Amino acid sequence: MVWLPIMVGDNAESARAESESFPDDRVKHIWDPERRFGELFAKVLNLKGVAWDVYLLYAPGIAWSEDEPPEPAFWMHQLPVATGADGKRLLNPGRFSHEFMSLLGREDAHMAWDRAFMLHAKGLGALKRERAQSSLKDVLEAVHPRKDAIRLDKK
Repeated sequence: MVWLPIMVGDNAESARAESESFPDDRVKHIWDPERRFGELFAKVLNLKGVAWDVYLLYAPGIAWSEDEPPEPAFWMHQLPVATGADGKRLLNPGRFSHEFMSLLGREDAHMAWDRAFMLHAKGLGALKRERAQSSLKDVLEAVHPRKDAIRLDKK
């Protein structure tokens, strides 16, 4: 998981705290203060601005061997329309979980439903916290900054 500074209050400490809600040794957490991964994946996903709140699935055995990551087998997002993200890819936890299970070669409907519920519940909790911190205008500005805007995260 790659954590980027997008919302008010996003920093290495808050990313570390959020990462604790994914206690799996197979998951690696990276703090990307300069949003390099977000810019890189924006190119791969054909988005405007920075890619964030995107969920990417890769088939087993896919390796990142080029300068850019490979295109994911499946992906969804929770991005504003201004980013150019396809509305048909708006996060649907049930569909995402189904695709996840399919890539693993499993068809356990109960497990997919449990994962969908968990993903949905975590997303709602995060959304409530973020709305208290920033406005939609702030989010849009973070995702698609004006060229003349001063970026505080750049040196």
